[in-house]
Amino acid sequence: MCNNGQQLRITAITSGATAYGNGTPRGTWHVYAKQRNTTLYPSAGGAYPVKYWVPYNGAYGVHDSSWQHFAYGRSLYRTRGSHG
Repeated sequence: MCNNGQQLRITAITSGATAYGNGTPRGTWHVYAKQRNTTLYPSAGGAYPVKYWVPYNGAYGVHDSSWQHFAYGRSLYRTRGSHG
């Protein structure tokens, strides 16, 4: 996480289920909203209730994933990760 070009925090994440072509787009993005307690509806189907949603590029954003039961950053996210 950065602010005005200064790195503020580092943490393990998932950047999408790349094994299924659902990788997160690379680039420099800017947050345009912050929402709590919403539901995400990915184009692949399903409904995912999240406590935190921070969109930064159309349908892409940062969110929690309480339905996952393995640590962030593990290789399982290549096949069971986010939709992008």
